[in-house]
Amino acid sequence: MADAFVCVRVNDKQPQGDYIEYWRKKHGYRFDHAERLRKKEARAGKLLAQKAQRLRGMRAKLFHQQRFREKAAMRKKFVIVFLPSCV
Repeated sequence: MADAFVCVRVNDKQPQGDYIEYWRKKHGYRFDHAERLRKKEARAGKLLAQKAQRLRGMRAKLFHQQRFREKAAMRKKFVIVFLPSCV
């Protein structure tokens, strides 16, 4: 028994991470998928605001710096020009 038995497993099956895509191709999305996504996006701002209020200390400081960077990027993206009103 000089030779050790080596078990080599060959995986000819479907990759483990693709089961969700396979299921979606086969069955499609739920009937209320679009509505659930819309509501989730609508709640995202509220959840960020709650997180901003609850954070304390260094985490709060880093979070607010990130929010400020996002806000500054939005300002650069949407340049608002204020024209003097005609009187």
